[in-house]
This record gives sequence, structure tokens and C-alpha cells, in this order.
Amino acid sequence: MKRMFLEKFFPTSIIATKRKEIFGIKQNSGKTLHEYWERFNKLCAICLMMMDRSMIDVASGGALMDKTPTVA
Repeated sequence: MKRMFLEKFFPTSIIATKRKEIFGIKQNSGKTLHEYWERFNKLCAICLMMMDRSMIDVASGGALMDKTPTVA
């Protein structure tokens, strides 16, 4: 059931694409190191956020953000 949920809301193709972007990232000519670093951090956040949030929600038995501190 967990696998079906993850496949429905977080398809492996999207995650694989984002990982490929992260691992293949290069500093483009004309771009500053700061711009490169910002882009890299955004890609990492997107990929990690999708996986982490889904795992936390599955482990907590639903959307954790919708729960009160007592219930969570």
C-alpha cells in the first residue's frame, strides 16, 4: 500500500529526473558561483522534500501537517 501511494503521488520518473539534474549540474558560462549554488540548493530541496514528506506522511498515518501536536 505504501508503494502504491508513493507511485501515485511521487512517480519515480519525476524523482529520477530531479536526481539526474542534481548529479549532472554544471556551472553555466556567464553564471556566477552564487547563481550556481542557489540552483543546486533548489534542486536538492525539491528532491528531498518530495521523498521526506511522503515518508513522514506514510509513517504518521496521514498528512502530518494536518494533525495537532497531541495527535502527531
